[in-house]
Amino acid sequence: WVAASVREGEGEVSVGDLLDETYAVGLHFAELDEEVEAGDRVFDVYLDGEKVLEGFDVVEATGAPLRGVVETFETDVNGGGLTIELRRNGDSQRDPVISGVDVTAL
Repeated sequence: WVAASVREGEGEVSVGDLLDETYAVGLHFAELDEEVEAGDRVFDVYLDGEKVLEGFDVVEATGAPLRGVVETFETDVNGGGLTIELRRNGDSQRDPVISGVDVTAL
């Protein structure tokens, strides 16, 4: 169900009220526009300022639109929260997308 929704656009997603410890952060992505092909929507993802995905293409990662993928990263939280930033990569004509975020203490 997470992949059935999407937030589109460059910018930040903040997750607050976290304890200062290590977390697994799952970033859920899905391309919901059936017309989008590999190479149409390419973007970079930053987790607390660190680039964790460069040139990410959901359609390339999943093989087709309307399929979901989860990319998981480990991060240390200091200050009670974390920030996920999405930025277009190169000449991409479409804004980045994200479908969901899950944060699990390790």
